[in-house]
Amino acid sequence: MFLQAVVIGIVGSALGVAAGAGLLAGLARLLDTMGMPLLEGTGLTAPIIVISLAVGLAVTVVGALLPAREAALTHPVEAMRGRLGLSGEVAGAAHDHRAGCCWQPERPRSPPPG
Repeated sequence: MFLQAVVIGIVGSALGVAAGAGLLAGLARLLDTMGMPLLEGTGLTAPIIVISLAVGLAVTVVGALLPAREAALTHPVEAMRGRLGLSGEVAGAAHDHRAGCCWQPERPRSPPPG
């Protein structure tokens, strides 16, 4: 689980930095054609790239480990109940042998007209 989170974090962060660099280059080119060039350059330096990769990796790993920890602390029977989506009422109705196959809830009767 941890290795998957690290790989996904690295790939996702690298794609995010690449997309950001592309958007930055396009915006710089657009501003240049409009007569408003960026005098200081685009500002995409090595520390910015490294920090972006590190933050993306950290967020991905923490986001993967917290649900994994919660799942690890859940008892197996509780996990199966949650997976099947059976609440107490639905499970009780499904296992109530007195209900029969044609059981329908009683509908409220409307008063007679008049």
